Amino acid sequence: MIAPDGRIVSASGAAPSPRIEFAAPLHDEAGKLRGALAAQSSWAWVANLIAERLPRNSAGEAPQVFIVNQNNTPLFPPGTPDQAGMPTPLSGPGYQQGDWADGETYLYADAKIDDAPGPGWRVIVRQAPPQAPATLSRLRSALSLPGWIVTLLLMAVVYRLAAAFCRPLETLAHTAQRVSAGDEQADWSLRSGARELQQLAQAMQQMTATLLTRRGELAAINASLEQKVEERTEALSEAKRQLEERATQLEQLARSDALTGLGNRMAAAERLTAEYQRFHRSRAPYSVLLLDTDHFKRVNDNHGHAVGDQVLQQIAAALQGAARTTDFAARYGGEEFLLLLPDTDAEGALVLAERVRAAVSAASNTVAGMVTVSIGAATAHDDDASHETIVQRADEALYRAKANGRNRVEGAG
Repeated sequence: MIAPDGRIVSASGAAPSPRIEFAAPLHDEAGKLRGALAAQSSWAWVANLIAERLPRNSAGEAPQVFIVNQNNTPLFPPGTPDQAGMPTPLSGPGYQQGDWADGETYLYADAKIDDAPGPGWRVIVRQAPPQAPATLSRLRSALSLPGWIVTLLLMAVVYRLAAAFCRPLETLAHTAQRVSAGDEQADWSLRSGARELQQLAQAMQQMTATLLTRRGELAAINASLEQKVEERTEALSEAKRQLEERATQLEQLARSDALTGLGNRMAAAERLTAEYQRFHRSRAPYSVLLLDTDHFKRVNDNHGHAVGDQVLQQIAAALQGAARTTDFAARYGGEEFLLLLPDTDAEGALVLAERVRAAVSAASNTVAGMVTVSIGAATAHDDDASHETIVQRADEALYRAKANGRNRVEGAG
């Protein structure tokens, strides 16, 4: 309340709070919240403003003035009792006489300050009768014009402060959007704004430069890694290719006879098994020829193993020359050879066996003289238990050829 001597004191006599605070949100042109503006003023300024405009009676006493918020909580003077001591708003213009919480009867009137910060504030003026009516009338007129002036001044200050803060912030936000879109040359400088905003712009420019530098370093590292990965991938592919070639070569060596270049016994067993299975699936006939070099031990004993090897190589060459492209030739033992004849019946096998025998005899030009072979032929039967059964019958025919004078062909029964 206001004492007769003009001092502002609370109901309990304590000194009022020295500050009054204002706050308002700041929005950009699109209506987006950019921040808040806060300001402080002194309640002493409000007290002086009211004291200068309050009429006084003949005794020098002025009416008492209260400012309350929308919840009927006293704001001025500081230290005023809570809302329980404030009257409810009047229903219309004019004044009213009534009892207050302090037990006294007052004439009082109120007015809502629509344009003041904090919506719903009211100014309540009270005075003990009979001086109240005239005082209240003069007070309303006195407070009306300054209230409007203060409101306009606050609005102007808020607008200027909002412009001073929002425009540089909007410029920084627009620059950040350009950088985000890929514009590495965006200008972060501000033509206006507070020193703090200028420092913020410089910090953001340094941060952007650092990020762009690091992005370039990462791009260079990635390119180097990609090149290394590509080189490693190419090296691994080449190593894999070489390994596959080596594996193929080893596989061929594992199934080839080193001396003659023909298939070895393992390769012969694989081909005989496959042909036997095909025979039982498709009923396509096939035959087997077994060849044995005549008197080969005599060649080794008389001329040595080197000449014996030449004789075996010569027989292998003659065998391959006489065979068809679909036939399979192998060295089946020391001086024994095998020829697999797909899609060949017994008659065809004998014809081809005779051709092979003649080719070997005609090609004898080693230091050992003429070399001949004996041949046994066998054709697959339905009752053959396995491919070995067919080879066994061909072997039996081979022994008959040797027993009948060598250098001849015998067919299996």
